[in-house]
Amino acid sequence: MGSARQGSSGRVGWIGSASGEARDRAARLEGADSRLLTTIAIVRATAADNDDYISYIEPFATDRMREWPQGESVSPDMLSRALRDEFEFPTMPIHVCEVLIRRAEAREYLVNVDRKVYPNPRRLNEMVSLAEKRSAMEAETAALAMAVVSYAKRVRSLDWTEARAYAALEALCEDYGAELALARREGLARDAAGDGAALSVVYGFARRALERDPATFESLVALVQGTMLANAVYFEDTRATVNRLPNLRVYLDTRPLLRALGAADEVVCEATQEMLALMREFKIRMHVFPHVLHEMATVLERVAVALRRGRPGFREQAKVSSFNREAIDALTRRGWDAGEVEALIATLPQRLADLGVMEQETPSQLERGHINEEMFDEILERTVGYKTKQPKDTDLRSLAAIDRLRGGTRPRDLSHARALFVTTNGPLVSAARQFFREEGRDAGVAHAMLDVALTAQLWVRSSHRKPDLPRRILIADCYAALSPTPELWERWVGTIGRLRDVGELSDEQVQTLIYHQQAKLILFERTHGDPGAVRDRTVADVLEGLEGEIRRPIEEGAAVERARALAADAERDRAVDEVNELRQWMDRLIGRARCITGYGGIILITCAAVVLVFAGAVHGKVGWATAMVLWVLLTAGVWAWMVRRPVRATMVQGLVAAGSITALWFAVWAVVPR
Repeated sequence: MGSARQGSSGRVGWIGSASGEARDRAARLEGADSRLLTTIAIVRATAADNDDYISYIEPFATDRMREWPQGESVSPDMLSRALRDEFEFPTMPIHVCEVLIRRAEAREYLVNVDRKVYPNPRRLNEMVSLAEKRSAMEAETAALAMAVVSYAKRVRSLDWTEARAYAALEALCEDYGAELALARREGLARDAAGDGAALSVVYGFARRALERDPATFESLVALVQGTMLANAVYFEDTRATVNRLPNLRVYLDTRPLLRALGAADEVVCEATQEMLALMREFKIRMHVFPHVLHEMATVLERVAVALRRGRPGFREQAKVSSFNREAIDALTRRGWDAGEVEALIATLPQRLADLGVMEQETPSQLERGHINEEMFDEILERTVGYKTKQPKDTDLRSLAAIDRLRGGTRPRDLSHARALFVTTNGPLVSAARQFFREEGRDAGVAHAMLDVALTAQLWVRSSHRKPDLPRRILIADCYAALSPTPELWERWVGTIGRLRDVGELSDEQVQTLIYHQQAKLILFERTHGDPGAVRDRTVADVLEGLEGEIRRPIEEGAAVERARALAADAERDRAVDEVNELRQWMDRLIGRARCITGYGGIILITCAAVVLVFAGAVHGKVGWATAMVLWVLLTAGVWAWMVRRPVRATMVQGLVAAGSITALWFAVWAVVPR
């Protein structure tokens, strides 16, 4: 494994100044467009959970058959070329194209004429074209690339083109689709260590999107998942995939095992534990070599020493490798003490056994067929760049043991592999590929594989895929990939210590700058991974940025609360308006009802009075006066009941008064004799 790493994840290359090889690769990718990324997004959007691998490509093959040159037959090699030219698929394996053609013929999209197959326009025209979905995915991919360009300009002060952003996004996806990447590069990716500077930008972009822009982060997750699905077509065992791999033995490196035990950020540990769970599902036997187990104990002993010194010993911690620091920082944040770490060391074999990882002796070296260790040592030194000899020797012993366990076989797929070394160290994987290829022992399944590549393969093969796994491993990579290099970290801690000694930093600020996860991300964004960029002003900038990051959730929460309050006020006003409208409607309804019943009452009273008069029921002046008074009072009373408005009420009062005076006059007139 090697405790000397060029970056926390090992897959970024690492970050800072890119090697000449990486710069050449960047120049080649500068002309990249969005076609492959768009294709990957379409694969993710159209693939069903229960589809087999080849069905992911069927919509693309059908689309090309619709546009096939008239009069030409469809052959596997021509179909592979058409998929490459239109959708940027790497050269499709011939056996995959043969299956695609057979399925199209079975569905009558192709017709067989004299043992050659030709497109059937009638049936093909019934199929839904990919044009609309392709247009939507192109727009989404372009928006994602422009967001990367904006981030590179705003945060990293880099003048990126859209093509550069596409190239960086493709580089991000490569680890999740190793076979796809190798097929596309046609051997170039076997030697390239990767454009670390570009990857650092896109990982930083992903980390920011995770925290601030969930929709953009989900677009990145879609690319990762689409890569994992499209990659399956390039498996050598596509025609006979299995959901069990009992013959495969996986030998785990130090870092993934420590992560599985919790000695890393929580999201990183969870991703590693998911990988172990997938291996248990596939009945893969997991092992650890004794020399790797010894290295694990050595790392934990150093962690215990650092914890025993406490946080004041941060200067000494800065001098340890980035790998040890990952464990130190994680266990410190979790509140572990030296005693707990020592207890873990004492029970290490049992703790690993509880995870399903058993210790296995390293096979003895054979007299014949053993590898050229001197040559391998040179390649490891040149590619990985170890700080000390012991980690390099450990890695060399592990890979030599894998070669002996394979017994000279060169497996082309996981189902035929006997042994595999799983690590987080990208340069180590590249060095192993290079060495065994030069020795004539390279294979479809390399001697060493990245943990994320194995997780991606097993997830695609699994019959019980967890839909959130691509998202979780991308989050884990975002955390692991942006840890500072040993040189940057040592310079950073030295600057902090000097400023604390002169009283410019408090102990609380020192602990925050060293142990807060966000501080490392801001440090990297401010320095671009360059140790020479660390100055006194950098510390102030990181503190300012960290305070802003700490305030941001509070401010966002306050903004959310304000928005909720405004929404509640608006809802309350709307409810009041609705109540007022309802009251007005009820008043109008009641008014109409009063009018109807009131006019009806007046008509009935008047009719009754007329009937009484014509019936002769009213006699004499007194009777007439009484009838008139009653009629006026009843009519006025009904009118007053009908109308409540102030103006009309006043009119009613006037009518009542007039009616009463009139009735009184008639009464007097009837009583006083003439």
